Amino acid sequence: MVTVDNSQQIELFPPDDAGTFYRTSLPAGALVHPELGASAVRAYGILRGLLLVERHGPVRDLTVAQLCALVPGSGGKLSSFSRVRGLLRELASRGLVTRPEGTLLTTSSRAIPSRPPLQIQFTGSGPAEISEHRSVSASLKTLRRQRGAQSRGDAR
Repeated sequence: MVTVDNSQQIELFPPDDAGTFYRTSLPAGALVHPELGASAVRAYGILRGLLLVERHGPVRDLTVAQLCALVPGSGGKLSSFSRVRGLLRELASRGLVTRPEGTLLTTSSRAIPSRPPLQIQFTGSGPAEISEHRSVSASLKTLRRQRGAQSRGDAR
């Protein structure tokens, strides 16, 4: 039996400074950001993993239903549309994704196919609090420095 996917289309756009992706590339700061949940980081990695930049314009078309199937839900079930919407809102609120014109990414409460595609633009390295640490090693170094200052009683 063939299932017809009648959900809204999604178009993914790479960061403007992306070059060519041949592997999944995530800003290290996104991995260690204290306010970005594990599920949002996983969804971000899945979306970034779909990018292979070979031309301008959208580099991957998929549907909301396909994205829900790719982002694991609890107990290995498919994610619901409302869960995926929440994860996209979380990524947008942290500055990791926008619309291609640079405006805030928003989603509709219903993913009906007659709506225009949901266009998702990845930002380069994200906002300052994410790009502040270009690597996980830099984040660890900062953490050690902060803990050392706390143990000495420094107020820095």
